[in-house]
Amino acid sequence: MKKKAMMLTIVCMVLCAVTGCQKKEKEKEVIEFEGIVPEEVPVILRDENYVPQTLESEPETEEETETEEVVEPFCDKNQISYQVKVQTFQQGSISIEYPEVTDMDDDALMDRINGLIQQQLIPKDILEDEAILSYEVSCEIATQGTGVLSFVCRGYEEYEGAAHPSQFVRTMNIDMTNGCNIRLKDYADIEAIVSGLELEQGYVLVESEIDMSDFSAFLNNGYITDYAMTLLDYDIDSNRPENVQAGYSYIKDNHPVLCMGVEHAMGDYVEVLFDMQIK
Repeated sequence: MKKKAMMLTIVCMVLCAVTGCQKKEKEKEVIEFEGIVPEEVPVILRDENYVPQTLESEPETEEETETEEVVEPFCDKNQISYQVKVQTFQQGSISIEYPEVTDMDDDALMDRINGLIQQQLIPKDILEDEAILSYEVSCEIATQGTGVLSFVCRGYEEYEGAAHPSQFVRTMNIDMTNGCNIRLKDYADIEAIVSGLELEQGYVLVESEIDMSDFSAFLNNGYITDYAMTLLDYDIDSNRPENVQAGYSYIKDNHPVLCMGVEHAMGDYVEVLFDMQIK
């Protein structure tokens, strides 16, 4: 019994020793963080207007644009640097009014313009034609602008042996920067003009006694098809003045006006004013 008691005492002493060691080892594993982590975390100060950047694109801002003065094409009448006088050429039964440009700074350009006008409105073949009984032309300035001089000349002619006298019209739209004639295709929307004639809208007849229904019937009788194909040949070609024009046009209050040949019973020609603006 003494041996058993003694053995039990030894076992207990060994277990106590082991348990005490484990506690000491565990106590050694405890890490004290005090002093490692600072007590106060530094604060980052930002500007009050600071805006954090994001991946989203910034909204577009409207740029301030200066308003520019809108000037009508060709027709600026505020800075005209030339004058126009209507002159009359007289020879026997021939009387022709025509415009003459004066007071231009460029004398050579002015002479070129006046030469072109006289060449077209006072042709030599008219002056030398002995069959003419009467030939009268009146002139109207349709537009006198910085960029263009546009005018229309309406005439009356009677020839010996002809069944009846007839009326005619001539126009010119002169580019005042180079002295060349501006043609319909150079300043007007040809497609829009054809569309207006086909739809019978967007135009009026100028100083005409022709009824609109009669004019529409005239166009619908096949003339509009030919007209659409010949619009590009309207007006005098300064580079080929000898060419025969398919028709004439002029500019009135920044609107195109077509001078179309019609039947004698309808007055020989008609002036068609379109409501579209020249751009």
